[in-house]
Amino acid sequence: MDLPAFAARIPIDDRGLAYGDGLFETVLLRDGKPLLWAQHKARLRRGCRVLGMPVPEEARLDALTEHAGAGLKVLKLIVTRGSGGRGYSAPMPSAPRLLWQITDFVPQVQYWKEGVRVRLCYLRLGIQPAL
Repeated sequence: MDLPAFAARIPIDDRGLAYGDGLFETVLLRDGKPLLWAQHKARLRRGCRVLGMPVPEEARLDALTEHAGAGLKVLKLIVTRGSGGRGYSAPMPSAPRLLWQITDFVPQVQYWKEGVRVRLCYLRLGIQPAL
């Protein structure tokens, strides 16, 4: 199921919502053309395979950029495993949900001019070597 963000109604049992069971890609578009599109699609396919999810069809992904229009835009793709029951065991077979949103690219010029402040965080995040 393909849904633009404004039309998305995500069921409460969606595994991406309930368990973070999914992945995302953020792609810069220039006049409707995705930059580094082959690499983004390859990483998306690889992520789906690692998670044991079906890979969205190439034509479905390519069709998303038709809605972009002129100028610089940002395409956010989210693939979840889809709806499933309670617990960590994923339903088999799964029916992944593809959600997407296209927004204007807003350059953060002040960061380019002034730089950014960074700090070292000592709190370690969970590590998943397969990802």
